Amino acid sequence: MTDIIEKQLVGKRTDMRLCEDGLFASDDFIAVIDGVTSKGRQRWRTNAGNKTQGLSCGGYAKEIILSELENMPREIEKHDFFERLDCALSKAYFADVENDDITEWLRACIVVYSDFHKQVWSLGDCCCMINGKVFDSGKKIDSVLADLRAFVIEKALKDGNLPGQVFENDSGRQAILPFINMQLAFENDSSSRFGYGVLNGHGLKEDFIAVYDIMAGDTVVLASDGYPVLCDTLEKSELELENVLKNDPHCYKLYPETKGVENGNCSFDDRAYIKFSVR
Repeated sequence: MTDIIEKQLVGKRTDMRLCEDGLFASDDFIAVIDGVTSKGRQRWRTNAGNKTQGLSCGGYAKEIILSELENMPREIEKHDFFERLDCALSKAYFADVENDDITEWLRACIVVYSDFHKQVWSLGDCCCMINGKVFDSGKKIDSVLADLRAFVIEKALKDGNLPGQVFENDSGRQAILPFINMQLAFENDSSSRFGYGVLNGHGLKEDFIAVYDIMAGDTVVLASDGYPVLCDTLEKSELELENVLKNDPHCYKLYPETKGVENGNCSFDDRAYIKFSVR
């Protein structure tokens, strides 16, 4: 049994229908889902069947996983849990794909608490905190590309380009886009130091699933990587994010990211946070 202490889901855009993060909470599972930012152009049908204004790959992946969690058996084992989610993404993708392209695959990361097994399972770069200790599953390739983006930005500024010129189309982001597509080749590849885990509907690699045992009395926080610094309260986490957005909105100095805050957005990424205690 668990008691939810606080939770929040905020999209980087004002329209929450475009939010690619998700929260799920039941007596059996508590989860944060982070739909991976789309690399392709395909849009997926909404319930109304409108594909032109449909969901992004990441948004659709999030919705599929949320739906699967509604009917997930309480006693399901870790392997079967992730296999079921991956198969659901695969089924949805191949049922509606126009052109089979790796950039269009449905992708998501997830961190989930199983009340039956008293464990947190994490696949991808969502974050987990247990009794104040943070367990971060950030990808090495993200750090490499974030630093490369920062390098390009600082070089452009050093050359005398005005900030408006550099950030209007984010010259740093443009420079790393080819590498962002190249990194897809390393998904679920545990043989490479650049490999990383993700649900993508094309097979699992359990090596990337982190497992954390939970005991009665523990306090747990699950969050997406929309929080640059994860704290033990939502208020503190929001304050840390506010500091970054105020002093480094382009996200290349304080906490380098692969993208900054785009015009019209309130943050560099969607964010989800849920804190609960275990009985």
